[in-house]
Amino acid sequence: MDVRLVPFTEAALPVVQPWFRHPEVDRRLGGPEWPARELRLLTDKPGGEFRGRRVLRTHSWLVLNAEEVPVAKIGGDVYDCWTRYLGEAPGGPILDGWEAGPAMGVAYVVDPGRWRRGFGTAALRAVIASPVVADVRLFVAGIDADNTASSRCARSAGLVPDDPEPDWEGTIHHILRRPADCSVDEGASLRRPPPVGSQGRPGARATGPSGPGRTSGTRRRTQAGEADT
Repeated sequence: MDVRLVPFTEAALPVVQPWFRHPEVDRRLGGPEWPARELRLLTDKPGGEFRGRRVLRTHSWLVLNAEEVPVAKIGGDVYDCWTRYLGEAPGGPILDGWEAGPAMGVAYVVDPGRWRRGFGTAALRAVIASPVVADVRLFVAGIDADNTASSRCARSAGLVPDDPEPDWEGTIHHILRRPADCSVDEGASLRRPPPVGSQGRPGARATGPSGPGRTSGTRRRTQAGEADT
């Protein structure tokens, strides 16, 4: 399926915000204020930290189908590394494991009127293949354990559960690790290296705005309101 990524701007808010009024999207991500808040995040200067990871940059795209009609929105923060966040301690966040980045936490939502047509998977594949993120080694989508549609979408794009058991927030992290010798033109394939040793370590945290409820993976929450296979 051919889709095209274009920068997400304020001009697209009237198109995207109605998607967030759907009860399922609202429950997973938040209401119409969510994409507006993301636009404000895009103006944040890089270098801040979130859950033990330094924010390098942020991307956000509107996804257009072959007829140039908006069908989804996708984006996320790019970090200097990837760690599993286990909560807060007096000295800072509790982290499990560490992998060198850049790593991107991906958040996406598909127009509810176009669910189950493959646009979620196509959007993820388009991001992974984009030269803009050619330096990214890991793509991560944190998905609620009960969101089977979004899990199928992520798996179809090559992101698989790093641990089948949900974390303390009820999230299962789906990860695609790009081989070091794989260029974007060659496509992104999955490589699962030996498990990283888990060693909780404190670190600084400067939290950015986030969606209602918990956040997972990115400052705006890596979760699909609903996805298609």
